[in-house]
Amino acid sequence: MSLKNSSKVELQYLGYTWIGINRNVISPVNNIFTLRCKNKSFQNMLHLPKKVTALPPSIDVIRRNNSLTMEGYCGCLFAILTDAFNISFQINTTKDGQFGRLDDVKWTGMVGDLVSDVAEIAPCISITRQRRNVVEFSPELYSVQFQVLYRNLNFIAWNYQLFFKPFDKTIWLCVLTISTIVILSVKYVFKHVWVCKHGFENEFTLCWPFAVQSSLKSTSKSNCSMKIYLGVYLYFSMLMLATYVSLLTAFFTTFKLEIPFSSLNEMMYDTDYMPVFQLGSSVQEFFMKSFPHESFIEVNTLEEGIDIVWKKKTGFFALSMDMAARINHDDCHFRFAPFYVNRETVSLAFSKHFPYMDFFNSKILQLKEVGLLSILHIRHYGVLQNCATDNQFHAASLRQIIGPIVLFISGVLISLVIAMIEVLLRKFNV
Repeated sequence: MSLKNSSKVELQYLGYTWIGINRNVISPVNNIFTLRCKNKSFQNMLHLPKKVTALPPSIDVIRRNNSLTMEGYCGCLFAILTDAFNISFQINTTKDGQFGRLDDVKWTGMVGDLVSDVAEIAPCISITRQRRNVVEFSPELYSVQFQVLYRNLNFIAWNYQLFFKPFDKTIWLCVLTISTIVILSVKYVFKHVWVCKHGFENEFTLCWPFAVQSSLKSTSKSNCSMKIYLGVYLYFSMLMLATYVSLLTAFFTTFKLEIPFSSLNEMMYDTDYMPVFQLGSSVQEFFMKSFPHESFIEVNTLEEGIDIVWKKKTGFFALSMDMAARINHDDCHFRFAPFYVNRETVSLAFSKHFPYMDFFNSKILQLKEVGLLSILHIRHYGVLQNCATDNQFHAASLRQIIGPIVLFISGVLISLVIAMIEVLLRKFNV
């Protein structure tokens, strides 16, 4: 973001000139800047994330009319402090462009500058246990949730077992028990009480009960067990057909994408999705503690993370409020997993030796009491909503339509074959 026509550019917010910067200082695209307070009372330094480098996007620096304009949540926050208390800030660049993580025994990014006393204030940094040991934090500005962003699968989930929802194991065990009792009872009655005398034709017609059941004699006691079987069979057949019709109707009126994983453990152990983190993010620290032996991918910006999710089978650990500004809500290619990985608190970070910590803390509490922090959060942070899938028609394949019917007819044919074999064996006394 270098400017060729002028040797110095001005940082402005709502028309207020903050400071001039030489253009050769801000040529890198993904720098994180620092602002130094300059007045009689304060000698502070403030880290300023440039454009989309921040996580969360606390301050955006955008070029407008040959000047850099600070925007975003923390941009408005410090503009309020500037207008109310006349504090100006000098901007410098951070070398590694990170928010800060512990690399071996040395801190990087903005936290590293606070530890080494290069800076005194860093805006909108999430609080972690390791960071709390080396820097001080202000009262809470807002809370965030890290979620896993993944690319939607290219097919619709359709579980054929849905057709058998009414037939759970308990029902089938009951049917099996009742059938066994009926068979044993009829076997005992036929052997000791009744004498069955009927022809082969009448016995053979029982193999097709739907067509010729009416031709059977209603007084025939030998058909008792067959009628019981037929009643149970018809009951469950009607139940299955009703379930199939209702589910098929719902299939044409609703849209449901398959979710590749429903928890972080399932993602890591049951799928081949590779986790992606923005370099120096706090959620990466949480992941490395929970899964110390798992590999992952690091990116410098949110755009790089989104690009990797699009090209590869990966899950990007990010904030929905970050993605809301970068992904259109009508874009159905991306989706968040139905769980959050970690919840964190975002605050201002101060150097341990910063003498005006209490002053900033008191002003933040005042802004929080009057509701300005909530207004800023609503104004600058949106929520990424899943794309609208209502009123979308999705054609079903032929196997999805006729699959249950073929399964039902197959069951009928199998029952007929078994019944015919039983009749033939009985006829020839085998």
